[in-house]
Amino acid sequence: MYIKQKLLDKCRGNKDDQKIVALAIYLKSIIKKSRLKRYNLHRLCSVTRVPYNTLKNYMPILEKNKFIHFEGSGKNKILVLNSLSSRNIKGNIDISFFDFSSYKHVISSLRSFIIIRVQLRKEFIKYVLKENSSPKPNTDYKAVKKMVKKMVRNGVLNSPNQVYEEYGISIERLKKELGCSGVTVIKTIKFAVNHGWIIKHRHYVQTYANGVNYYVPENFTFATKNNLYVVLPNTYSIPPALLSSMLSLYY
Repeated sequence: MYIKQKLLDKCRGNKDDQKIVALAIYLKSIIKKSRLKRYNLHRLCSVTRVPYNTLKNYMPILEKNKFIHFEGSGKNKILVLNSLSSRNIKGNIDISFFDFSSYKHVISSLRSFIIIRVQLRKEFIKYVLKENSSPKPNTDYKAVKKMVKKMVRNGVLNSPNQVYEEYGISIERLKKELGCSGVTVIKTIKFAVNHGWIIKHRHYVQTYANGVNYYVPENFTFATKNNLYVVLPNTYSIPPALLSSMLSLYY
């Protein structure tokens, strides 16, 4: 399944839009030929297993945003799902790897994708800097040089010869990207990790402190009987198979 890249951009930082777009995606995945005959909310609830009140609240919003429209009336009313993709292939994103097993899982998949795109941007910068300093034989070096100049011009890089440094992604940053609470961010990361879409790497600094006995001084995160710890932001990576298919979004 493909959706417009603009739809994903719309979801960034807005949890309500995430739920609406996720419902449009889920309906598209479960209703054959994008048409449901003899439409009413009870029938739609039975087909999709989405709670009745959720459908009651969101169906008018889907219609207002032109995700759906109706044909006929009364017992002959037909729900028609409008296309979520663009005629311009480059303006679409492949979401075939989403978990379509339930509406909740589609929401989590969509939020996972937003996190993946944050990491993907980092992966792309890393890739460009590597190709700029040590290009492979089949590298389009002119295109790489052009991209590096563009990144410097836009403030992404400080200089063309900058060395990539990994600082991780904080929970606070991801809270802004999703527009959700820290608890939701952590659940979404766990969902993405369990589905094999991202790999989480934990980092901390351990300092031996004999007899500290669980006392936590300033600038430390936690302590044990004889050690002090500073927890650093997690870093993430995208599995190679998924990364290679997604880099085309940027390059």
